[in-house]
Amino acid sequence: MVNENSNVILGELNVNYMNARYRFGWDAVHFGLFFSIVVVLEVFGCILGVLIISKVLQLDDTILGVVGFTCSVLANLLFALAPNEQYFYVALR
Repeated sequence: MVNENSNVILGELNVNYMNARYRFGWDAVHFGLFFSIVVVLEVFGCILGVLIISKVLQLDDTILGVVGFTCSVLANLLFALAPNEQYFYVALR
């Protein structure tokens, strides 16, 4: 049985791949490497972000959620509106 959240993530991944392939001429290998880097950076960013916001700044979990949501929206907008590959790389979440 497939989780509904995984369907959303896979749908977003497919749209991002088609966008990169159409606009920048990327192939599956290039996008796969790019997405692998995105995942690794997201893991380290989440760990570091939670430590800084909850332990160092001692802010509420709600603030953590708002910061995460805002970063996700801004990254997706930058992915969608990136005029060249450099902006696409900057949009790493």
